[in-house]
Parts: sequence; C-alpha cells; structure tokens
Amino acid sequence: MSFADGTGLHCQGVVGADGLWSRTRALISDDQPICSESVAYRGTLPARQADADDELIWIGPGKHLVQYPMLQYLAQGACQAIEDAECLARHLAGQNGDFGEAFAGYQAERIGRTAQVQTVARAWGEVWHADDLIVPALRDRVFARRAADDHTDLDWLYQEGL
Repeated sequence: MSFADGTGLHCQGVVGADGLWSRTRALISDDQPICSESVAYRGTLPARQADADDELIWIGPGKHLVQYPMLQYLAQGACQAIEDAECLARHLAGQNGDFGEAFAGYQAERIGRTAQVQTVARAWGEVWHADDLIVPALRDRVFARRAADDHTDLDWLYQEGL
C-alpha cells in the first residue's frame, strides 16, 4: 500500500472500515452509495450533560465502529459492526495467517445475515413510511393490540449462536 505522504506498507490484507464514502472501497469498486431517501439524524453531547440514567457506550479515544450503511429501522448499524468485528477476528485467528481464507470464511458467514437484516430493515421502513390508506391503518391496529415488550417478530436478531 502507498500513502499520500509517500510512505508505504506491505501487508496481506486491508480492512476498509472507513464509512459510507470509503476511500478503501474505492480502490476495488467504483460504485456509489444509493440514497434510501430515509434519514436518521443523530447527534452527540458532552458526557457531563448526560443524565445519570442514560446508557453510555465508550469504545475508546479516537475510535469509532462503522458498518456499511445499514438502514436504521432495526437499529442494527452498530450491532452488525460488532458482529462483523467478532467474526473477522475469529476467522483471522483461526486461519494461521492465511488472510485469503480468513476473508473468504468471514464473507461466507456474514453475507446471509447482513442481507437478511438489511432486507427486513427495508421492509420495516416501507411499513413505517407507507402513505396509502391501508398499510398505516393495519400497522397501527397490529401494534395497538401487542404488548409493549412483544418482540416476537424480531427475536431472530438476538438469538445465540449467530
């Protein structure tokens, strides 16, 4: 690999975890992100302003986990990034330095799950944003009859042995 400052590095593999406008991805693909036309606005606040009852997650100074753009309707962006990191680390550790095999194992294991999460998230988004007369009425009726803690339609997200 060659860097802008003229230095270089010889390595067996590169993990591009640099976000939606990934420069690493651009090295192997000229595709562009496709706008889902749905936006989740997020923000930050100083830790001292957080309520004592708020849940705070600290990954570390200067570190941030980024997942390929996951639609927000299942709140799975960070979850999938953590699952990805665990899976990749396990495959790298188990292949005795064979990065090709490790990456292939990681890809084989993760594609099905991440595709399912993204497909279901897209469907949930369509349900939430439907503007016809029938879908919102049915959605509201179904949710009004369910207990607040009934997550049976999404239990598959949190099953052990993923």
